[in-house]
Amino acid sequence: RQMCIRDSIGSEEVVNTVFEKKNHHVGSVYTIDWSKRGNLIATGSNDKTIKILQVPNLQDPYQVDSNETKLSGHKGIVRTLAFSPDGQSLYSCLLYTSPSPRDRQKSRMPSSA
Repeated sequence: RQMCIRDSIGSEEVVNTVFEKKNHHVGSVYTIDWSKRGNLIATGSNDKTIKILQVPNLQDPYQVDSNETKLSGHKGIVRTLAFSPDGQSLYSCLLYTSPSPRDRQKSRMPSSA
């Protein structure tokens, strides 16, 4: 399968798809990073999760699925991911807006006196 990639200045390039994962996140994927060894892909989404995929051996026709690890616990949209140079750590940055004091006050239940 082929897909067309277009950059921000309008240049286009047709590339071959060698691996595809459907319904990977509930929300939109905002960031992706490959480990330096090329065996892991990490993705971050507006569903507040990070998923790490072990890339299948694309030379082996019997290995069609990949192992997946889901990391949850972020309180906002995962906007940036980066593997450390040695591949032992994954760093993430998120977009989180805390409620304003006014919004927090609105959400409190009235006290019964």
